[in-house]
Amino acid sequence: MEAAFSRRVTDVGDVHLVSLAGELDMATAVGLADWLVSVAGSDVVVDLSGLSFVDSTGIAALAQARGLIEQAGSELRLTRPQRPVERVLEIVGLAGWVDPWQTAWDPDHGA
Repeated sequence: MEAAFSRRVTDVGDVHLVSLAGELDMATAVGLADWLVSVAGSDVVVDLSGLSFVDSTGIAALAQARGLIEQAGSELRLTRPQRPVERVLEIVGLAGWVDPWQTAWDPDHGA
């Protein structure tokens, strides 16, 4: 059974925390870059801890969003990939895009 894909955004301090879950592939990556750009306006942190799989179309969507967000003067950061997703990022040369998790990004931080 295929894992359902979901995306959620939470404002945490001065960043938008985007949580992706399920499988990011050709079927689910459609519109993701545009959606990520639409939630920008400040830095975007993409929490990959719920993502179990990513293919080349998912990587392309993240890369496109990162480029557009950076052109607008903000940053897109990736964090907490599960090992299979981390491995794909390593293979395609994007492991450097992954930042360590910061407690300031925790939605419950300061609550």
